[in-house]
Amino acid sequence: MRIEGKAQSLKWFLIGLYLPAIAIYLLQSAGNLGQYVATSFYVLLTAISLIVLILIKSDDEYYSNFGPANMFGAVIVGLAMTALSWGLSVAWLNKPEMLLALSKPAIAPLLSALNLSVIPTPTSVSTMLLSQLLFGLVMAAASEELFRLPFFSEGKQRWKNGIKIGKLTLPGVLLYVGFPVGFWAALHAVQSYENPLFVIPAAVNGVILTIYLWKTRCILGCIFAHFIYNAGIIILTYARGIANVPSGTPIIPNIFSGEYWATSAFVLDGLLIAIVIWGFIFFLLPSLKRDKT
Repeated sequence: MRIEGKAQSLKWFLIGLYLPAIAIYLLQSAGNLGQYVATSFYVLLTAISLIVLILIKSDDEYYSNFGPANMFGAVIVGLAMTALSWGLSVAWLNKPEMLLALSKPAIAPLLSALNLSVIPTPTSVSTMLLSQLLFGLVMAAASEELFRLPFFSEGKQRWKNGIKIGKLTLPGVLLYVGFPVGFWAALHAVQSYENPLFVIPAAVNGVILTIYLWKTRCILGCIFAHFIYNAGIIILTYARGIANVPSGTPIIPNIFSGEYWATSAFVLDGLLIAIVIWGFIFFLLPSLKRDKT
């Protein structure tokens, strides 16, 4: 089975990863009104983007198979963006701890959404990392790239000959690429990064992702590249010891402790692991099969 075409791509992504992960994060953020509103904003934004994508036809060509070539390209793009953000955070601010902010959704602080909750938080460093990686995928990568796609596909079709303003004709790319890139760059720089200088790497990364989408016509690969970027930033913070991990947190879930099974925390750990397995089996593996049946 190849995951190719709008219906197949969106269906498997939503079933395999997005919906089960979103259910967890909506519950976890329900303990704080601000975080719940921010999380709900991204869910609503993604829902609107999906409705628009269903109604239009111009995006139909951007669901090519997320096969080995597109996957390799997505990893390269994601790692390149990670290196760029790392270099700029050190060169401009000399504060590598700012790296964690680079992976946040623009108006939804990552750790607050995970820690202020009405259900248990992950019980170990590994499941906490897993939770943050999934959060970076469904809240940042998916919502931002699905928002970008209709602007790009519809705009590229409508304004391929330019935009006329009076007697002046401007390149259409300024709108169908510039608007979504500028929109997210501004939000990230002002609200998440808390430093206007970071509008530059945010905008550059947006252009890089748009070029990937343009060349591969694979929105799933674009989402995956964005995820690799978020994952790279988050993993770097753990490797450097600047992640917000409570002292005494075990590396892996302490399944041999009676206290672990006495609370409902093990349910969350299990759900996180299950989502990853589900997504890998039903989303990634079918895409990488070489046959076309």
